[in-house]
Amino acid sequence: MDPHQSIHAMVTVMQATGQVFDQMGFYAVHNKTDVPFLTSDNPVIWFDPSVKDADLRPYVLRPNGPVLLLFPVSPSLIIYGDSSIRDEFVSEGVGIADISEVNFVEIFNRQICRFAYQAVFAQKAGQERLIQEHAELSPTIRFDRIGAGEDESVVFEMVFGKRERKPKWVD
Repeated sequence: MDPHQSIHAMVTVMQATGQVFDQMGFYAVHNKTDVPFLTSDNPVIWFDPSVKDADLRPYVLRPNGPVLLLFPVSPSLIIYGDSSIRDEFVSEGVGIADISEVNFVEIFNRQICRFAYQAVFAQKAGQERLIQEHAELSPTIRFDRIGAGEDESVVFEMVFGKRERKPKWVD
């Protein structure tokens, strides 16, 4: 891995991230339940909410398709982004809402656990089973080589998979 090339790649990544954020409206959602929001070492996540859970791939969106973002700020506050509320956001700004239904908190926490890399943070005990259920997989990049020699291409896609040890920097 060449650190200089990684820095150049960050520009493309940030531009793509900005395009995703531009598709959404946002709410600050206060958790009024007894089940706290979890967070992780990968706290800002987005995905296509129209895809079945078993088929969901991290950070993979259909062109002009729906997108949902979760960013747990604390055990009682999450930034919720959703493409379906973009127009409301453009005209009224950031919304504020309360969640008092545990099932919504559990749905959010499940995705937070799925997108975690190596650590999930909880305010209190009680969600260990959920955390353990998703401990083996996290967002990774899968590379496939197509062709051979000069005609070889590398294709990659984001998947939930086992995390490999990162390669060392090349000087």
